[in-house]
This record gives sequence, structure tokens and C-alpha cells, in this order.
Amino acid sequence: MRGRGVAQSMVVALADRARLAGCDLLYLVTRLLDTPQELYRKMGFGDQFCFDSFLSSRSL
Repeated sequence: MRGRGVAQSMVVALADRARLAGCDLLYLVTRLLDTPQELYRKMGFGDQFCFDSFLSSRSL
């Protein structure tokens, strides 16, 4: 599905809904090397901070 504008359409639609609901701040949480990073930048999003997360499926 790459190159069809699906991701951009989804982000635009969700941003429009958020604005209509009165939100004035919109942020994305993505993986550091996520493929559409450049798309997000072109849409006006910028890097703010990075963090690592660790998940475990077993009991500790």
C-alpha cells in the first residue's frame, strides 16, 4: 500500500477531527526509524524527544 497516500489521508482526517473537537495540540508517537518519518515532517510534525521502551511477555 505504499505510495498511495493512505497514511497522509489518515493523519489529515484525524487532525481535522481533533481540531473540530477543540484540540490545539496534535502529536504522533512513532518508532525512531519508522518509514513515513519524512512524510510526518512534510506535514509539519517535528522531532521533540526520543525514548526507549522495553516490553516483556513473561512474568518477572
